[in-house]
Amino acid sequence: MKSLINWIGLLHLCASGYGQSSQTPAYQNPVLIDTHYHNHVLTEFFNEENIDIYTGGFIRSTTDIFRVNIGNPQKFYLPFYLLVGTTAQLERQSSFYEKLAFELINTNGGLLNFGFAKSNNIYKKKDQVIIDLYYQMGVKSIVGLNSESLKHENFMSKILSSGIIMSTKAWSPLEESSEGQLWIKVFSSCSHTSEEKLKNYFEKNPPNLLFAGNIEMGIFIKKGLNVTGGFYKFLNHQKISALEKSIFKVASNIKF
Repeated sequence: MKSLINWIGLLHLCASGYGQSSQTPAYQNPVLIDTHYHNHVLTEFFNEENIDIYTGGFIRSTTDIFRVNIGNPQKFYLPFYLLVGTTAQLERQSSFYEKLAFELINTNGGLLNFGFAKSNNIYKKKDQVIIDLYYQMGVKSIVGLNSESLKHENFMSKILSSGIIMSTKAWSPLEESSEGQLWIKVFSSCSHTSEEKLKNYFEKNPPNLLFAGNIEMGIFIKKGLNVTGGFYKFLNHQKISALEKSIFKVASNIKF
C-alpha cells in the first residue's frame, strides 16, 4: 500500500507540473493513449479491444473493461482503467519465456492490468501538430512458466512509463470530413517485479527493475482503418536470451 501511495504521489507531481489536459476533437488524441484521458466522461464500459501479433507468432487480445475519472474535471483528476488480456496457447516452451518478456515490458500486458494513465497537451499548432506528455502507473497480474517445475504461476508486477506523443490529422480520401489521426509515441518504461519471482522464469537472475525504450505508431480513421505497430527493447537485459531480443508488434484496434 505504501508503494502504491508513492506511485500516485509521483503521478500527482507530473500532473501539477504540466497543467491540466484540454478537451480536443477525437482525432487529436492518440488512439492507444485513449481519447478518454482528454474528456470528462465519468465512466465507460467495454468500449475497446486490441488484437496484437508479436514477434514469435503469438497473438494477444486485450479488452478495455472500464475507465473512470476520479477527481475534479476542471482541475486535477486521475483516469483509472482496468484491462483484461489473454494470449493464444503456445507449443514451444521457449515461446513462453518470450511471451513473459513482453508481458513485463508491455504497458497493456498482463492477465489483469489496472492503474492510472493520463496525457497532457504541451504543444499545439493550429490543430495540425499536437504534442502530448504521457505517463502511466499500473499493476499487472502476469502468468509465468516456472523453468524448474514447468508449472504456470501467477505473480504481480508494477509498471511506470512516460513519454511524448506527436499526432496530426488524417482522413479518408473518400470522405474529407472523416475524423482520424496519424500518431507516434516515444516512451520509456520501468517494470518492477520481485527478484524471488523472476529467478524462477529465466536461465539467469534478471534485476527486479527492468528498463525499456519503446516506439509505437499508428493511424486511425473513424469508422475505418485503425492499425498500430510497435518496437520494444529492454535496456538492462543482462544478456538473458528472452530479454535481449527486440520485440515487434502489429495490432488492430476495435471500438465498440
